[in-house]
Amino acid sequence: MLFTTGRSESRGGVWGVLMESGYDKAVVTLVAIADGTVSLYFSNGGGFIGMGGHDGPLQAAKRLLQSAPAFEQFCQTTTSYPLPEPSRTRFFILKDAGVLTTEAETNELGHNRHSMSPLFHIAHELIAQIRLTDEKLKKKPEA
Repeated sequence: MLFTTGRSESRGGVWGVLMESGYDKAVVTLVAIADGTVSLYFSNGGGFIGMGGHDGPLQAAKRLLQSAPAFEQFCQTTTSYPLPEPSRTRFFILKDAGVLTTEAETNELGHNRHSMSPLFHIAHELIAQIRLTDEKLKKKPEA
């Protein structure tokens, strides 16, 4: 389990973060849930599922979830879950009390020109850990 207490109160009620980035041919969805679920999905097929069982992604997901409450002020409550258009990134902060969201130009986020940029970079640290872990698993000799 990602958090030993399992209680979302220690994270301001946040129990999950999704970040979706739109590209010309796909949407990439990053998922981090407090139960240890960590996955990266591609709308055109494939992805990395179940990465929370590995220390690198697990620790990066923990940082993402612990950081999310500081960015709630830049989000609004939602009951609508549209995919982002190409060159845009949408965040969903999943809380006990509901779902918060915001969207921005991916380029603005990446170049630290948006209030959500720090959370974007923390999410990309998680993506990097997922990819590093996948590479390690591919190199592992079979038993």
